[in-house]
Amino acid sequence: MKNLLRLIFIALVLVLLNAPAVAQLSVAPPPKSVTISSGVMAGMLLEKTNPVYPPIAKAAHVSGTVVLQATITKAGMIENLHVISGPDLLQQAALEAVKDWRYRPYLLMGEPVEVQTTVNVIFTLGGSLPQSSPDAGSQEAAPPLAQTTAVPPPPMPAPDGPSLAATMQFIQDKLQERGRLNFAVYTHDNADGKDYIDQYSSEASNIVADPAACSINYHRNVKKNGAVFADDNVSFSFRDVQDLAVMPEEQEFKRAYAADGHPTWEPRVDPPLFLVVARRAANQANGFFFPSEELANRLAKAMLHAVELCGGGSKDPF
Repeated sequence: MKNLLRLIFIALVLVLLNAPAVAQLSVAPPPKSVTISSGVMAGMLLEKTNPVYPPIAKAAHVSGTVVLQATITKAGMIENLHVISGPDLLQQAALEAVKDWRYRPYLLMGEPVEVQTTVNVIFTLGGSLPQSSPDAGSQEAAPPLAQTTAVPPPPMPAPDGPSLAATMQFIQDKLQERGRLNFAVYTHDNADGKDYIDQYSSEASNIVADPAACSINYHRNVKKNGAVFADDNVSFSFRDVQDLAVMPEEQEFKRAYAADGHPTWEPRVDPPLFLVVARRAANQANGFFFPSEELANRLAKAMLHAVELCGGGSKDPF
């Protein structure tokens, strides 16, 4: 009997000694730092400084994308900013602008955490598009937080630049080559932790770029989870375009979520897509997205040239 009691006592002591270890294993602390895509963090941008296009780079006709690596602190400040890639003449301008950006703190398990991310600063000869979406023909798109470049009053085209006919043909060809895109949007609600998945397919067809009218005409067909989301004919003129922007598609979804009353929703698009948006008056816009950032930038450059040739662009000098 004494031996049995002794065994029971020893067993109770072992259970009590191991109980704290079991409790510690059941509640894992949140990580000190997480890696988040540039598209998601672009939607969390609160304050930004637009980069200044270096005169020497503009004179040398240097354009391109500067990719920066950054740490965003729990308070949303930029730290450890450095260049990953990009034209040498544009790197310092990108660093000077982005170092002062501020973000909304990223929450994980309800607590702010440090974020590792990249920032793409896109420079074109028509301006600069700091980086970080509905598809072709989206008719309403409020200006995003970061990806905006104003088109200046149209200058006289360069004598050796592409003609309007050649520019419009290039735009038409690239839009036709894009074909139908299939992609998924994964959405996480930071407020309640829920996740949502939507499947999209999108196509712009019957595309006609008319140099005489400076217009783009096409039919858009968008499906969401197999149901028709948009199916209509769309037309707009480059004479009415006031500015152009290139951005990750996540940013437009983030803007749309906030406008619908869901500011805590964080989207991720798979595969990644890049949106080219041509904004007109009264918050009217047309968007075209591509799986290649390089192609999106080429189309934006061609559209900017078409705006200049057609006499569009912002007429407000300030």
